[in-house]
Amino acid sequence: MKPHTLQHLSLKNLKSVCSTFLLAAAIISLVACSDNGSSSSSSGSNSSGGGSISVSGGGVKGPLAGAVVTAFAIDFSAADFKGSAVGSGSTNSQAQIQNLALPFPLNPPYLIEITADADTIDITTGMTPVISTMRTVITQAMLDSGEQIYATPLTTMAVDIAIRD
Repeated sequence: MKPHTLQHLSLKNLKSVCSTFLLAAAIISLVACSDNGSSSSSSGSNSSGGGSISVSGGGVKGPLAGAVVTAFAIDFSAADFKGSAVGSGSTNSQAQIQNLALPFPLNPPYLIEITADADTIDITTGMTPVISTMRTVITQAMLDSGEQIYATPLTTMAVDIAIRD
């Protein structure tokens, strides 16, 4: 590339490249920090049609019981990267994700958002959560390994930075 070609890159294109790079870095970090000792189950015969894959894990700051869990397709053109909702569930009394199934055919990565509502409690304190929304990203590798998915303040910051930049 000629040196003067860099001058022709628009700020929007540069921002898009940086956002994609930061999101990829956040996804890699999440995969590296994940718990490989757990599993998930899937129903349906393959990933090309019909069925779904169950997702397990939780929202942790302390653990959020009774929270709403929503999986979104990632839309890089949306300001918050949220595409259409592809699945929803909740967290149980032990703050574990329940009833969240992603339909086949899978099209990761997905943005997972765990949101406190009027019934949500932080099971560490027994009180209303201080942080009411947490986010993380699920990759194909995470789904393939069956590991549990956790949204934390750190994953939320990583996702938010990737989206903002």
